[in-house]
Parts: sequence; structure tokens; C-alpha cells
Amino acid sequence: MDLGLKDKVALVSGGTSGIGLAVSRRLSEEGCRLALAGRRQAKLDRALAQIDRAQGFIADVCDPVQVSALVDGVVAA
Repeated sequence: MDLGLKDKVALVSGGTSGIGLAVSRRLSEEGCRLALAGRRQAKLDRALAQIDRAQGFIADVCDPVQVSALVDGVVAA
């Protein structure tokens, strides 16, 4: 299915496991460039190894300061 997402940037919080990882995989299949956010480096590294065109960011989305830094990092990348 072509959802018209090729080369769009998607930020997926919790993208290292469960539903977030499944969403990340599907968006990658659609041609998205991905920014995966997770709290643990090891899980983030495992997720990045499974997904093309993805960059990882450590962030806890419950912390507004980290969310702001996350968005700034994704925009800069």
C-alpha cells in the first residue's frame, strides 16, 4: 500500500519495542525517514538494527525538557 509517506520524517516515541516498533517498521516500509525515541540505549540500538533509514534518540517523553531536546535534535538531523 502506498500511503504517500515516501521521504517524510516520522518521529516515533516508544519506537524500540511493542506497538512503537511495529509502527516504525511499517513506516519504514512506506519509505519514511524515521526518528526513533526510546529511554534505553541497548533497546534503541536493537531497534535501529532492524529498521532502514532510522536515527535514534534517547528521550523520556514524560519529561518536557527531554521532549524539547528530542524535537530540536530531530529537526537538526
